[in-house]
Amino acid sequence: MKNSTIRILSVFLVLQLLMVFSCFPGNDCGPFDDIFYKVSQIQAINIDKTNSTDIHLQQWPDSSNVLLDHFAIAIVVEPDYFTSIKPRFHNPFLHEALACSPPSPEPVESISGIEIVSNADFITHNGDTIPAGFPLNALFKTAKTLREGFPPQPLSAYLQSNEAVPTDGTASDFLFLTQASAINQFHRFTVTYSLDNGNTFSATTNSIGIY
Repeated sequence: MKNSTIRILSVFLVLQLLMVFSCFPGNDCGPFDDIFYKVSQIQAINIDKTNSTDIHLQQWPDSSNVLLDHFAIAIVVEPDYFTSIKPRFHNPFLHEALACSPPSPEPVESISGIEIVSNADFITHNGDTIPAGFPLNALFKTAKTLREGFPPQPLSAYLQSNEAVPTDGTASDFLFLTQASAINQFHRFTVTYSLDNGNTFSATTNSIGIY
């Protein structure tokens, strides 16, 4: 009985060691520190949504005149990364040590508000006027992706959802205008991005006409 127990334990030990060394050599297999990020700055970019992807953004040149269906604003977050500071006990027999890729960075902030204004009066085709500097939120919807199957939602609904967190490494949010302005109107949109810790960031797009 004793010999059988020893054999079972020996086989288990060998299997565990094989699992550990099946990862890349060196120090590439964890355990890894938890990685977090916070927003350091944002950009607001007028993009051609029909020729952009979530990662590769096709920016409209300054003073472009574009169709409503081709227009979106991409909010790009510039993050600061940091790791947790806590003691780590490296035990090769724990599952944590068998991971060969570090964890994806996690946000530490949530988005509490997004406001969009223009430097010019926004006049719709039905004659409504929203003065320069007044919020245009009611005219915009938002989505986390340009991919089909993920319809934009009103800003108010988005901000109350668990999706309202900054996204690192690519466009964090896309803003879609739902009504065109009158022809020959050009706008520079300023986006203010508020976080739940009280920090706010603003960015302004280049000039664009939308019809």
